[in-house]
Amino acid sequence: MIMEPTDKRRELQEMLFEAESYKKQMDSVRREMEVLGSLMSELDSSIKALASLKESKAGQEILVPIGGGSFIKASLKEPGKVLVGTGANISMEKDIDSASKILAERNAEMNSALERLKENAAEINSKLAELDEGYRVLVSEMQSGSERG
Repeated sequence: MIMEPTDKRRELQEMLFEAESYKKQMDSVRREMEVLGSLMSELDSSIKALASLKESKAGQEILVPIGGGSFIKASLKEPGKVLVGTGANISMEKDIDSASKILAERNAEMNSALERLKENAAEINSKLAELDEGYRVLVSEMQSGSERG
């Protein structure tokens, strides 16, 4: 079946629209990956901080980060206990090993989510490549058709 030039133009427009939609999806996936990466990095830092707390003694002076590269000095009251956020602004007191385990589990869950996002990104890239190839073929057909006509 031979397509008319107007049909080919319409198909090109549809391909461009579809490609733009996939590009927006890809941007969204990339942003989600960046957020997950930041959260995972924060969890890694927390796990390392907990590991160093294990060696601390009551009354020991420590520096507590308050953001923006700033710290306050504090004394440890109960070095074996930490408050772990459970969501919805609720925290539970846990011993260091339990807290570390909870954070490691969260990190593993985020890593799984990151892997799913990577798979999603690969699928989107594959679809974009297919569209690009189809676009090139259609443009080539249109150019060769206009040369003949």
